Amino acid sequence: MYKELDKYKTGNKIDTIGVMPNKQEVTIPLNEYNAPLGELLEDFINHTKKPKWRRKYYHNHLAKIYKDMLNKIGVVHHGL
Repeated sequence: MYKELDKYKTGNKIDTIGVMPNKQEVTIPLNEYNAPLGELLEDFINHTKKPKWRRKYYHNHLAKIYKDMLNKIGVVHHGL
């Protein structure tokens, strides 16, 4: 989708379900991404700190994708 995310592509496709306006379900293949948490956080921080004059037209959409990816992560702590 964006060159900034290409390094995280695994090459695999994931089948997801989409709904058409007539409420018919269709299968949509999407790219699978796999990113180490530290790199993903660093890329997101660098992306959001770009000065306005260096931002591309898709800046806000890419920031939303980064947030969506980071929000998929869950941390479970098991007490000692």
